[in-house]
Parts: sequence; C-alpha cells; structure tokens
Amino acid sequence: MKLLIRNLARSTTEEEIKTLFSKYGTVQSCDL
Repeated sequence: MKLLIRNLARSTTEEEIKTLFSKYGTVQSCDL
C-alpha cells in the first residue's frame, strides 16, 4: 500500500514518519 501525506514540516524526518506509522504495521520504505 502506498500512502501520500502532505503538509509535513520541512524538518520532518523519515525516522519520525516510521515511528508514527509503525503502530499500524510495518513501514517498508519512506520517501520524503
């Protein structure tokens, strides 16, 4: 599944995204 998330702060890191969404399942990749 691909998910598009908009309006993130420029300071948002891949690690922050992975941490936030990992409670819903495994995050295989993250492209910012």
